[in-house]
Amino acid sequence: MAKKIMENGSNRNKSVQVLERCFLILEAIAANQGEASLSALSKSLFIPHSTIHRILSCLIKLGYVEQNQQNGHYRLGLKILSLSNVILGKLDLRKVAREYLEELVQETGESANLLVLHGNEVVYIDKVDGPLTVRVISFIGKRASVHTTGGGKVLLSEMALPDIIEILKHKGMPRLTQYSITDVPTFLDELNKVRKQGFALDNEESEIGAKCIAAPVRDHKGRIIASLSISGPSSRLTPANMQNLISIVKRVAFKLSTALGYSKEERLG
Repeated sequence: MAKKIMENGSNRNKSVQVLERCFLILEAIAANQGEASLSALSKSLFIPHSTIHRILSCLIKLGYVEQNQQNGHYRLGLKILSLSNVILGKLDLRKVAREYLEELVQETGESANLLVLHGNEVVYIDKVDGPLTVRVISFIGKRASVHTTGGGKVLLSEMALPDIIEILKHKGMPRLTQYSITDVPTFLDELNKVRKQGFALDNEESEIGAKCIAAPVRDHKGRIIASLSISGPSSRLTPANMQNLISIVKRVAFKLSTALGYSKEERLG
């Protein structure tokens, strides 16, 4: 009897180990942009080739992994997509973003905004006012130009060039202040800078005396779907504290993106 109990315990431990390795393999494939070779998986997970091959064969039968017939690599199967869509379908952007808007206000003392692209303009879909009396006024449903707002620059920064040109052509680039960018080449240079640095500024381009710092919000596919920003008077968003505020906005926007399923992982060798 004692021997049978020990054997049962040993079998349970082996089953748990196999289950853990299944998930480790799936996570490793996902971290490698959804596809990895057998050798890369074995090297990164320190699991023998033969063991990984057996587990992959089982996962293929179940539909969680597929094998690329061209290079022999393994990739995540459609069964994974069906499971993830159940979760992703329940993620409401405004609902998920609320705590991050509040976090921005707590850390910066400035008003926080959530913007999306709607047609050829940006729209404020949520906001949390800062605690200070003097602040930049905005409201949910407010529309603004893409070329003069930090949020607009972020939302256009990774769009295809023809789409950017079409938006600018449709709405034009009116000068709202003396600092507004009003020509396409300069604006495209600005978007290139935004793309490289991961944030955008509105340096009194929409309204004299008001500044904004915006960063991208990405979905589970890495696409920019919104912009998280803070806005405040130029007297508080000064060169002396700008870098610190930029770091906060980028960090909180990344946290929101992660909550929406975004994952930026290094590829396996």
